[in-house]
Amino acid sequence: MAVVFAIGTLGGTLGCALLIARRKTSVTVLAVSLVAYVMLWTGDALLGVFAAFGTPQVVVLSSVGLIAAGLLWLARWLDQRGVLA
Repeated sequence: MAVVFAIGTLGGTLGCALLIARRKTSVTVLAVSLVAYVMLWTGDALLGVFAAFGTPQVVVLSSVGLIAAGLLWLARWLDQRGVLA
């Protein structure tokens, strides 16, 4: 799960940097980051992490997933409007 977390975190950071630089590759990188966070959320649910740490863990990881989805939406929206090159 540490690798999936690293992919999500580093992908989100790199995706945001690419988004600031107005690069189309930000869409792909942010999509990979979102997939990693979905995998992390699923893994935490299946491995009992949510049961062990309770509601705060669910809220935090769900919030991170929503932020990643929002960033991907923003990147796609900017790409559709021709802002990204």
